[in-house]
Amino acid sequence: MKLLSIPELHFISEEIIERVGDPLVQALIRGGMRAGFDAHNPTPLMHFATSFREVYIHILALRSPVEKVKSCSWFEQDVNVNGVNRRQRAQYAAHGGLHPDFVNEIGADISDALKDLTARMRALNDLTHIKESQLVLSREQQKQHIQITLFELKQLLDSFETCRKEVCDVLLDEVYKTNDEAFSTEYLEELDLISGRGYEIDPWVDDATVEISDITESTILLKFSGVLHATMHYGGKHDVATASHSFPFKSTLEASVTTPRNPKYRGCEIDDSSWYE
Repeated sequence: MKLLSIPELHFISEEIIERVGDPLVQALIRGGMRAGFDAHNPTPLMHFATSFREVYIHILALRSPVEKVKSCSWFEQDVNVNGVNRRQRAQYAAHGGLHPDFVNEIGADISDALKDLTARMRALNDLTHIKESQLVLSREQQKQHIQITLFELKQLLDSFETCRKEVCDVLLDEVYKTNDEAFSTEYLEELDLISGRGYEIDPWVDDATVEISDITESTILLKFSGVLHATMHYGGKHDVATASHSFPFKSTLEASVTTPRNPKYRGCEIDDSSWYE
C-alpha cells in the first residue's frame, strides 16, 4: 500500500466528517487524527484507535436504531449479544428492512464491507489496549494503521450509499410506470387552475435525481424530480386555442420492503412559478 501524506489523510478525514454530519462523530474524528499525528504523543495509536472505535460505534448507532433493526423480517437474535450486533446494524444502515436475499439478487451485496467492518473493529480494539510492541512502531507503521482505518471507514460509508443506489437502479422502471400512471389519473390542481378546457401532459423523470431518501424496517421512500411537459386547452367549440409549457416537479413514491417492486404514489409538488413570470 502506498502511504499518503499527512495532509492527504487529513483531507480524507474531513471528507468523512462532511458526510457524517453528526457533531459528536466529527469531534471524535478530529480528536483521533490530532492524537494520531501528535509527534509528542508517546502512544498515538492507542488514542487514535480509542477515538475511531467510538466513531464506528456512533455511526452505526445513528443509522440503525436498535428497535428498528429488531423489527426487520431478516433479524435473528445473536445469542452472544444483548441487542443487535454490528453486522446487523451495518445491514440496516445499507438496506433497512429489505431482505438480504433481495439485496444479493440485485447485486447490491455488502458482504465484503461487513467482513472489513468486523476485522477493523477487532484491530481497533487491539490497539486500544496498549502493548510494548506499539511503542517501537515507526511513524510510517503508525501512519499505515491510520490510513487503513480511514480507507475502510470511507469504504463502509460508500457501501451504504452504493447499496441504496443499486436498489434505485433496479426500481427505475417501476418509478417511471408508477409516476406516469399517477399523473394520468391524479387531479393536478396547479394545471387545472391555468387551463380552461383541460390539459395533456408528458412527464419526464430525471434518472440522476432518483434517490432513496429513507429505508426503514417496513418502507422505502423514493424521491425524484423531472419536468412535466403540458399542453393546456382554452376557448370554445369554434375558437380553440392551446398553450404549451414545461413545469418542474418533485414526486414521492413509497414501497413496502416486502414488495419493493410495487411502489405507490404519495404525491408531487409542481412548480408553476415560471407560468406567471
